[in-house]
Amino acid sequence: MKLLINKIATNNFYVLTIGTIASQFLVLATFFAIVKFNIYTPKEVGILNIVLNSVGILAVLFSLRYESAIAKSNTEEEAEQVFWMCIWWNFVFLFLFSSCFYFIPTAAIYNLGLSNLGVYVYLIPLYTFVLTINQLLILKINRDGNYKLNAVSKVLNSLLFIIILIVATCFFKNYFSVLNAQFFSLLVVTLLLLYKNKNLFRTHFDVHTFKSLSKKYIYLPKYFLVSSLFDKLSVNMPLLFINKIFDVSVAGYFGFSERILSSPSGVISSSISQILYQDVCKRINIQQEHFSIFASNLRKLFLMGILPFSILIIGGDYLAKTLLSEEWQGVGIYLQCIAAIQFIRFMVSPLSVILLANKETKILAIWQTSYFISVSVIIGVSYWYKNIKLFLILLVIIEFVLYSIYLYLIYKSAKKSLL
Repeated sequence: MKLLINKIATNNFYVLTIGTIASQFLVLATFFAIVKFNIYTPKEVGILNIVLNSVGILAVLFSLRYESAIAKSNTEEEAEQVFWMCIWWNFVFLFLFSSCFYFIPTAAIYNLGLSNLGVYVYLIPLYTFVLTINQLLILKINRDGNYKLNAVSKVLNSLLFIIILIVATCFFKNYFSVLNAQFFSLLVVTLLLLYKNKNLFRTHFDVHTFKSLSKKYIYLPKYFLVSSLFDKLSVNMPLLFINKIFDVSVAGYFGFSERILSSPSGVISSSISQILYQDVCKRINIQQEHFSIFASNLRKLFLMGILPFSILIIGGDYLAKTLLSEEWQGVGIYLQCIAAIQFIRFMVSPLSVILLANKETKILAIWQTSYFISVSVIIGVSYWYKNIKLFLILLVIIEFVLYSIYLYLIYKSAKKSLL
């Protein structure tokens, strides 16, 4: 038993995965309580998820995909300089988007479904700014091999979220409480991570370094920014358009199902992809094969996901009717469909960093563009027929087809390392 514990404690994959699962279990329990005891209505949850999805889309732009250069840097000094280059770009986009949001027309806010947010709509760029810094710090921590700190930060973030949410809900029983909890828990953890990495403030960085590094890694925004934005839009567009095609309550059902499934699976797969990307880059630098890493991680992801996702795919409707309040019992079909979508994403998305590490820019761009076009067509068909079940079925089919193709492309890219 002691040997097993020591093995887990020294394995990067298990350390980060267990910490991430623990953190997301806390968040899931909180969201379940929100719905079980009807603290928030489907409409309020729908608006909350629209905001969070907007932040996710903007986060792709704030560092221009330069963050990938942290793992690819040949020296520790260059990795630290890349970190600060991304911070500079982050400030540039904070200023640009803050200005845009300040002058954004009221009609545009209404059309995006954000009219009920009031002053909070102007905090979206700030939220994105803090989230991007947090992601940059996590990438730097992973490069240093400090996966335990990464795992602890995730658990701490979840605990702070719950504490702040409980306190805020006592005063404001609406989605503003959840937004406050999300933002301030993230802010506190980001500041703590900055403190733990205070050696970064001793890094020499100036305008010349900023220009030279931006030029050196220009291929990252040049080849990956647009395709990554398409990919992010494809994932987040359905919720944004459901709000306009149907109503905010339907967006609440969809958003809750997506949040309760994509948050844990997305964060876990993201954590795994960070380790995978670091390992693959190291092997490429020393000209070693990385197909074995691809095969091993695919097997682990399948075994981790098959049981929980199968339970939700088969029994999602029954669980919703049994466990949730009357107002939320219609969420069952959403849980079933989104569980099927998240299972294939959970297995394939972490492995996609192999294409990035191998600089398979054209393949990645073509797939992400195809994904974006396919989701756009589904949204158009749903807008015409105004049928949510048709939309969900088409979305499941297109996700399985395109992600199966994606997995095959990753497999081919990884297999080249054996030649």
